[in-house]
Amino acid sequence: MKSSSCEKVKNHFLQILILIFFILASITSDWNLFGIPIIFGFYRNHGKPENTKWVLGIICLLMMYLTFPKEWTATAAVEWLSNLGILTVIPILAAYNGQRGYSSNWIKWGFYAFYPLHISLLLFIRILIFHY
Repeated sequence: MKSSSCEKVKNHFLQILILIFFILASITSDWNLFGIPIIFGFYRNHGKPENTKWVLGIICLLMMYLTFPKEWTATAAVEWLSNLGILTVIPILAAYNGQRGYSSNWIKWGFYAFYPLHISLLLFIRILIFHY
C-alpha cells in the first residue's frame, strides 16, 4: 500500500500548512473549501467512527454558517438547507462493517462511467433548454 503525504510528513504544523494549501487550491471545485477537510477528517479518523461523526457534524455546521444567505429566497433556502444532506451519510457510515462489498468488473466500470455520463447528459439538457 502506498503511503500518503500525511504519513510522509511527520510534523503536524507542516501537515496543517499542506492542508491549507490544498483547501485554497480547491476553492473553485464542486465542494469549494469543504471537500479537502472532509477527506482529511476521514483519513485522520480512519477506524474511529465516533470521531468521523464529529468531523462531519462540525464541517456541516461550518458550511451552514459560512454559506448563510444574505437574502432569503426559495433558491437560497434550498441551497443553504441542502448542506444538511451531508449529515445523512452518518447512518450509512455507522452501518459499514469494514468489509468490501460485491464488486464485479461491470459494477466497477459502471461507477467510473456514471459521473462523466450524467454530467454530459445534464449539459445536453441544459443546451436543449437554454440554447447554450
